[in-house]
Amino acid sequence: MMRVKYVVKLSLLAVLMAIFFAGCGSGGTDDAGSGQTAGSTDKTAVILTVSGTQGEKEYSLEQLEELGMETCSYSGRNKENNNERQVREYTGVKIRTLLEDAGYGKPGETMKVICSDGYSREYELDSLYDLYFFNGEDAKKGDPVEPMLAVIQEGESMGNDKIYHADEGSPLRLVFGQTDYDSDYTMDFNMQGWASYVEKIEVSETNE
Repeated sequence: MMRVKYVVKLSLLAVLMAIFFAGCGSGGTDDAGSGQTAGSTDKTAVILTVSGTQGEKEYSLEQLEELGMETCSYSGRNKENNNERQVREYTGVKIRTLLEDAGYGKPGETMKVICSDGYSREYELDSLYDLYFFNGEDAKKGDPVEPMLAVIQEGESMGNDKIYHADEGSPLRLVFGQTDYDSDYTMDFNMQGWASYVEKIEVSETNE
């Protein structure tokens, strides 16, 4: 009799354990089927706000893409790369296109960029529009290039953890060209003014 009771208890324990592990397994299957992975981006979520005297407009990544993505090369220098000129390819929305869509873009405007990591900086738009791309370290003459709010660097999304830290906010980077005087002797460290994790742009007139 004691042996029968012992066998019954073991059988009951086995059934309970089977139910428990089956429940854990089904939860994992649901997560995998949802398509949501760490660091994934919801393209319909608001990631950027543009505001100013004409009001405020919000943008999702999907809406930014609908404005028209362009791919351009940008040259630049920073003091972390032996002061050498670097060339990088970015894909994104031109600042001019974005601001015109939001009701801005007049001559003489100033743009303040606010980033999710606490960084902020003001730029005179007319100055940003008057910059150049130098194709390589030895290039002496640059080609005009307009500023861009980029979402892709060298073919990879800046939502990718290898380029961008997803826990810091919006995967948007402001990039712009160099002044026409950049050379090995008169260096323009423009990359130090590029802004990552852009989440808000405030537009105002210079004389305000």
